[in-house]
Amino acid sequence: STVKGVCDEPSDLWIIAIRELFEEIGILIGTKDREHLIEINRENGTKFKNYQEELQKDRETMTNILTKENLYYAANYLKYFGRLITPKLSPIRFDTQFFLCKFPQNQNINLFRDELTEGLWGSPRILLKLFRKKKIKIIFPQYTTLNRLKRFKTIQEAFSNSRNGFKIVQVKDFR
Repeated sequence: STVKGVCDEPSDLWIIAIRELFEEIGILIGTKDREHLIEINRENGTKFKNYQEELQKDRETMTNILTKENLYYAANYLKYFGRLITPKLSPIRFDTQFFLCKFPQNQNINLFRDELTEGLWGSPRILLKLFRKKKIKIIFPQYTTLNRLKRFKTIQEAFSNSRNGFKIVQVKDFR
């Protein structure tokens, strides 16, 4: 979103992306040492799932969660991939920003069912093939982005060919 007051600074987009990723699927792009992503595991998994639920219910902010856990936004793990704005004539309007993310390998997905109906991981080519066979639903912004991504053989290649983002940024509240 680039609504006045919600996203006044370009770096805000990276923070919003990190919050949305945690809120909607439970993946936390945060770091204690400014280099390595936090691991959510058996020892701390319940605590972070509770944080996610509190964030979803607007009882907690991402900034407070990170502060309580002595974490920083790890914006350097995200790369800006593009923006899609639907034409003014479109009955449904989108102004959507897309990011690539170096996914933390040891984190489990916890879908927020109020916003997402299902989650599926796959390569852009596989997901587009499933869409063409009508086995999955994809809305226009995701379809467009998957078509852009399918030219890359690996996520690292996509990362290398995308615009650079910001490094770790100061804590700022968005709720």
